[in-house]
Order: sequence, then structure tokens, then C-alpha cells
Amino acid sequence: MKKTSILFIGNSYTYYNDLDVLFENLCRANGKEVHAYRITQGGRKLFQFKDENDPVTQELISSLQSRKYDVCFLQEQSLLPILNFDAFMDGLTHTVQLLKPQTPQLILYATWARKVGCPTLEEHSWTPDSMAKDLADAYQKAGSGLDAKVSFVGLAFQKAMRLDPAIDLHDPDLSHPSYKGSCLAALTHYYTVFGSFPECAEVFSLSDHELSVFKKAIELLIKSIPVINAGDG
Repeated sequence: MKKTSILFIGNSYTYYNDLDVLFENLCRANGKEVHAYRITQGGRKLFQFKDENDPVTQELISSLQSRKYDVCFLQEQSLLPILNFDAFMDGLTHTVQLLKPQTPQLILYATWARKVGCPTLEEHSWTPDSMAKDLADAYQKAGSGLDAKVSFVGLAFQKAMRLDPAIDLHDPDLSHPSYKGSCLAALTHYYTVFGSFPECAEVFSLSDHELSVFKKAIELLIKSIPVINAGDG
């Protein structure tokens, strides 16, 4: 069986609930020999990798010298793609240069909107729908410029919440993911990498209803953004 090494680069939106472990367990439950690793730091912005003396930058460089990754997920700070696209693109481009050619497949991890009630929404006159759309548009634009796939987790959140608002995808801080939110992120990532919804998702210990809602949300996502339907199988 082919072993696949996957690296997650990001911040707390990635390390909350150990998204890399959730993804690895999901893959292995579906017969895929995946080894997931992460390089994360709270509040991390990708342009910080331009600082060669930064400890996290040094961790990434050291990791790339010792291991080749088949896939890398890149997650930006949750507001920067909307508030300063140029800084987002600058940091993303530099980080991609560090990763290539050791990492042939790059996937941009498009995050979600804040939950209703979060002061950030009022501060910027956003709604959850408008914030999610703006984030998705920014990641789509960046992905097109870098020939990278995008995992539209934020749009999956919005669709799942419309299907069943009772499934809380956010942490009580109204920003970070709940455990169920991280599970939906892992399922969306799985589809983006492999081009299909996993046959076995019981590893998450979600209810049948919750899994059904998440599957339907990703199906709706596929129809609205066909580009993510180009998985590698």
C-alpha cells in the first residue's frame, strides 16, 4: 500500500481538536496509509515564514530537509485573506517556494466565518455568509494564481449550518472550530484529496444524522464549486 505523507501548516484553526490526527485516522479507516504531520503556531500568518530566524520557519525548513511530503495543506490567519489579500498572497507565495519541489501537491485550506454574535462580524459589517464567501473568493483567487487546489471548508460550514443549525460547528468563542467543526473540516479535506466522500466515517463517533448532514453539505459544495470535484481518486 502506498504511504502518503501529508503536512498541515497553519495556526489554531488547524491544531484545535488535532485536525491532522482526525484526518489521518479518517484516511486509515478507509484503507489509505496516510501519515499526517503539522507545523502550527497560534495566530500564525504565512508571511512570517519569510523570517529565516523565526523558530517556526526553522522548524519547517528542517522538516523539509528530512522528509518529502506528498500533500501540504496551507491555512492562513482567519481574517488576513479578506483584510489584506496582497499580504496573504505574498506570504503564501513565499511559503510555496519553500515547499517546492519537496511537496508536489498544495491545497489551500479555506477557513470559515465567525459565528453570529462574534464582535468581529459587527466590526467589519460582515454576515457569516458574506465573510465565508469573501474568504472562499480570496482562496480561490490565490489557488488559481498558484495552480493549487482549495479545500472550501468555510463554505461547507455554511451549507451544513443551513441544513441543521442545531449542529454547532464553532467553539464557544464563536471563532474556533468545535470538535464537530473539525470533523467536517477533515471530511472536506478528504474529499479534496481523494475525490470522494469516505465510505467509513464512524471513527469520528458522530451520529448518523450528523454524518448525513455533513455528506449532504459536501455534495452541495461540489455542485456549487465544481473545481473541487477534481480529486486524485
